[in-house]
Amino acid sequence: MSNETLKLLRKAASSGASIRNEEGIYKIFYDDSDSPRRQRFTVMHEIGHILLGHKQDSEYAEKCANYFASYALSPTPLISLSGCEDYIELADKFFISLFSASIAFERCGKWKRFSRKVKAYET
Repeated sequence: MSNETLKLLRKAASSGASIRNEEGIYKIFYDDSDSPRRQRFTVMHEIGHILLGHKQDSEYAEKCANYFASYALSPTPLISLSGCEDYIELADKFFISLFSASIAFERCGKWKRFSRKVKAYET
């Protein structure tokens, strides 16, 4: 991405963005100075925005895109089958950040217990 685009993203505290051109083709921009694990999450997050048809920014859209990226990179059933003992092992096995792994590991624990209601953005 251009230095100008990168400055705008950093000002917005964002690691990436997606833009649709006049031909209907999407381009995803991400900060390549982020760790490779963060870059993967950012790209999948932006793919989530595209596939979920988000037209504008909102807290709800961000939650949906975050959930999409987290689930796509570390699906709950696969976490369950992986035998990971903790989120650190999960991060290595699925090549995701420790932060993402902690969320995914907790999500898997809740899924196994069936004790929580499914949130709207999980649907």
